Amino acid sequence: MLSGQKIRVLHLTSGNMYGGIETALTSLAQLKNLSSTMEQAFGVCFPGRQREELLAANVQVHDLGPVRLSRPWTILAARSKLRESLALSKCDIAITHGSWIHCIAGPTIRRYGVPLVTWVHGTLDAMRPLERLASMTNPDLIIANSAHTKLTATKVFSRAPIEVLYFPIASQNIAMASDLREKNRRELGVDNHQKVIFLASRMEPCKGHATLLEALGKLNHRNDWICWIAGGPHGESESKYFSAIQKIAHSLGGHARVKFLGQRNDVPQLMQLSDVFCQPNSTPDSFGIAFIESLYAGLPVVTSDIGGGGEIVDESCGILTKPNDATSVAKAIESLLDDPHRLRYLSLNGPRRADQLCNAHRQFAQLETVLRKACFLNLNGE
Repeated sequence: MLSGQKIRVLHLTSGNMYGGIETALTSLAQLKNLSSTMEQAFGVCFPGRQREELLAANVQVHDLGPVRLSRPWTILAARSKLRESLALSKCDIAITHGSWIHCIAGPTIRRYGVPLVTWVHGTLDAMRPLERLASMTNPDLIIANSAHTKLTATKVFSRAPIEVLYFPIASQNIAMASDLREKNRRELGVDNHQKVIFLASRMEPCKGHATLLEALGKLNHRNDWICWIAGGPHGESESKYFSAIQKIAHSLGGHARVKFLGQRNDVPQLMQLSDVFCQPNSTPDSFGIAFIESLYAGLPVVTSDIGGGGEIVDESCGILTKPNDATSVAKAIESLLDDPHRLRYLSLNGPRRADQLCNAHRQFAQLETVLRKACFLNLNGE
C-alpha cells in the first residue's frame, strides 16, 4: 500500500466494560485528525460508556449486537453484522482489541480476506480457555502495548510477527491556576496542609487497592494526607471486591481520610487536584495508561516495579516499590510527604517522561506505519 493512499481501519471491541482498552480506543478516536491518510471506524457489541465516547468523538461506530459465547446464535448474528460493517467501511485492515472479541470476529475477518491484527492490551495466558480459543485464529500481526505484554503474547500467537507500540496519548493540557486549584480542593474537603494520594482504576485486585490501604494505615499518625480512590465495580466479582476493600479501609483506621469516589468521568480534573498517583500493582500491569495520564498531569507515580509500571516509571518521575509490600509503599509516600522539593522535582519531570513514551503525534504516525506494513505484506503474500 502506497504511503499517500488512504488506509481504512476497523477497530473491534466488546464495549461492555471500561478500563485500559476502552481508554485507548477513545484516545485513538479523539486523535483521528492527526492523520489525513488513516480513517478509523469502530465496531462495538454492547451499549455503554465506550460507545457514547466514540460517538462523541464523531467517528463511525458499527453496532455488532450483544454477544454471549454460550449462545451460538448471538455469535452468528454478530458475525453477520461484522461482514456488513467490513463492507460498509471499505475496510483495509481490522484490529481486534482483546481475546474475547478476537474469538468472535477473527474467523470472519480471516474469511473476508482483509489483514487481521490483534492488539494485545493485557497479559495473556496460553492455559486459559479464552486464549486457547483465540489462538485458533492466528493474526497477520500482533501489536503489544508494552515489552511485558509482548512476552506473554508470543506464547499464545506463536506464528505471527509482533510490534511493541506504546499508546498515543495526548496531554490533557488543563492546568489550573493555583487559586482555583486550592478552591476546588477545599470544596472537596482537602485542608491546605494535606497532600492528595490518588488512585483511579478498575475494581480489580491486581491494581493494589489493598496494599495502598494497608500502607496508609501505617501513616495514620500523620494528618497531612488524604486519599481519593476513583472507580466503580462492573459485575458481581468487582462488586464483591469493592465491598472487601471498603471494609479494609474501615478496619485499618483513618478511613475518614480515604474517600471512595465511585465511577468518574472527570479523572483528568481530579488528577489536577491531586499530588501523588499511587497504584501499587500486586501483579504485572500490561502497560498503565493511568500512569501516563498522571505524569502528563504532573503527578509523581508510586507503583510496583513489575510489568508496564516498571517500563514507564523511572527515578525522574516517580518511585518503584516492591510488589505486595505495604511497608515499601508507605515509605515511598512518606518520603514525598517529607520532601516537598523532591515532590516538586518529580512533578516537573512527569510530562517530559509521558511525552517521551507516548507523544500523540509520534505514536499515531507509528501506528499508521505499522498498519501499512501489515497491509503491504498481506497484499504481497509475505
